[in-house]
Amino acid sequence: DHVQQPLEGWMTLGYVARSWEVPRQSLHDWLHLPPDTPRRATIREIADNMGLSPADLGARLLAKANSLHGSQP
Repeated sequence: DHVQQPLEGWMTLGYVARSWEVPRQSLHDWLHLPPDTPRRATIREIADNMGLSPADLGARLLAKANSLHGSQP
């Protein structure tokens, strides 16, 4: 089952969005990623580009996914 999987560096935003049942674009926008960010970019790659550790970015994504998930009807 792929629902609410613990976040790992190999995951893409799309995988996280599906797993946590939140809009991928919401995560993309929240991270202020440039429009040309590859859809297959992993948490590890995005974190590297942002100067964060994958664990740091994962924790931030998890908090955002939880807040988005909680705000959905």
